[in-house]
Amino acid sequence: MEEGGRAYLPVVQDAFGRRLDLAELAHRGWLVLFFYPKAGSPGCSLQARRYRALEEEFRRLGATPVGVSPDPAPAQCAFAERTGLTMLPDPEGALARAYGVRRFLGVLSRDTVLVNRYGRVERIWRRVNPLRDADRVLAYLRDRQRQDADQSG
Repeated sequence: MEEGGRAYLPVVQDAFGRRLDLAELAHRGWLVLFFYPKAGSPGCSLQARRYRALEEEFRRLGATPVGVSPDPAPAQCAFAERTGLTMLPDPEGALARAYGVRRFLGVLSRDTVLVNRYGRVERIWRRVNPLRDADRVLAYLRDRQRQDADQSG
């Protein structure tokens, strides 16, 4: 998967078993898929808490952050309850493979993928820092908003 390419946006089930149409979410604005190795681990918890802390700013920019990990639904469910974010179990690795998220010794790489409203991969950040990831994505979205405003006005 490359930046500018068509995003893989299937209908999936979130950690609670609810149907989630990723194409629909992307069409509403920006879809932020942040891939992480293990629900509840220290780095993953820091990353998720930061996304949660900035959730209102993401919403104002029309962005929806969604966490993805290879953990099964029960582990993801508990993590989603603690963080208040939408989490997707990807135990078979279909989403991770589609976006080129690598595994090393069984551990998923911490990557973030930004999908625009046209269903295209806008940006991919590989091996992100869990403390800085959400801020970096938010800064990119703010910059894009300024660019779009400059072009239209």
